[in-house]
Amino acid sequence: MNTRPLTEIRLLSWNVRGLNDPRKGRLVLQYLRRYKVDIVFLQETHLSPGSGDTFAASWGSHRYFAKYSSYSRGVVTLIHKKLPFQHYATVLDAQGRYVVVHGSLAGHEVLLLNIYAPNTDDPGFFTEIRALIDLLPCDALLWGGDFNLLLEASLDSTAVRPANKPLSLQILRDTCSDHALTDSWRIMRAECPAYTHYSAPHDTWSCLDYVLVTPRSASWLRSVSHPPRTLSDHAPVLVQLSIPVAGEVERRWRFPNRALLDVVFRDSLQTAMTEIFEINVGSVKSAATLWEAFKACTRGVCISQHAGILRVLRHTIANIEKELQHLDKLAVEPCGSPQLGRRAQLMQEFREAADREHKYISKFARARRYGEGERPGRILADLLLPPGSSTYITEVRDTEGGKSGWVGEGACGVS
Repeated sequence: MNTRPLTEIRLLSWNVRGLNDPRKGRLVLQYLRRYKVDIVFLQETHLSPGSGDTFAASWGSHRYFAKYSSYSRGVVTLIHKKLPFQHYATVLDAQGRYVVVHGSLAGHEVLLLNIYAPNTDDPGFFTEIRALIDLLPCDALLWGGDFNLLLEASLDSTAVRPANKPLSLQILRDTCSDHALTDSWRIMRAECPAYTHYSAPHDTWSCLDYVLVTPRSASWLRSVSHPPRTLSDHAPVLVQLSIPVAGEVERRWRFPNRALLDVVFRDSLQTAMTEIFEINVGSVKSAATLWEAFKACTRGVCISQHAGILRVLRHTIANIEKELQHLDKLAVEPCGSPQLGRRAQLMQEFREAADREHKYISKFARARRYGEGERPGRILADLLLPPGSSTYITEVRDTEGGKSGWVGEGACGVS
């Protein structure tokens, strides 16, 4: 069995710049899996009312959408089903600007606030957010999103005279002062500059994306980073938290049934099984011991084979991300150049590698239909399907309509 401490939680805030394209939606979800994210704040999803309801269905019931239109705004908050989270209340903005989730996380009362602020100086928006925070007081507040302004102009932009939003900034600073909110990046990195967005027309870098924390949630911080820009023009903000909760959650390993459809996997498994019996038969008297040893060895082979292929794919993706990050650092330097041609090439390589990773993982999913649910959910899904008897061929007719033969019921099924 594999165990994973409940105290370790990863939160990612990211302006994805649209999720309408199904391929991009898959790549975004694969990105979240790769970084093992538990709580997700997505902005600018471009999901309109009535669309995107199946996005991230595998995460369970804790998915909260504030939709607006298919070409602007939209905010999504995802909380993975494996987390010990209890939901209390939710506030969804009809204008697709914010999602507020109030609940209990690992026994601690928390307020999760995800925003996509207007790109104009709109103090009314931040006044509304401030009122919501006052309405739902909570010691542990995690406030992330695309703020569309600079908290510290001297540190958060490479522009000589960075444009800011003075009225909105004043309301935000007052809110931070009232609730002792601090930028998580500044807590961990102090004066180190960090940029999440590049403006090509102005040739400037800026930090528009933040995760703000109260003293209670700041005590849980372990690390804050900005992975490279890949699927969007914004870099994500990745925060790792360690919440002091005792105990561990167990996850039982299951044989990947779909893997048997892969010829390479099947051949390697067959070879390993033969070797296991050749080596171990006769070495022990108990058949039960031999059977347990066989299961353990088979499980090890499956995990090794599956992990080996994924390791190569993810190593390739990691190298691409590292080079992208290096290009971004070079571009920020005074005499640096964005190297747009090389970056475009790397972005194409990243998408192709991420596609291969997604297809491989999808191939070995445990179930094809409603496959992300637990066992009771899959049983219910099967019960809701049309009866199998309706797919049987019980009679065959020739071209003139006459019976040319009879097939016994159940002898031939068509799916």
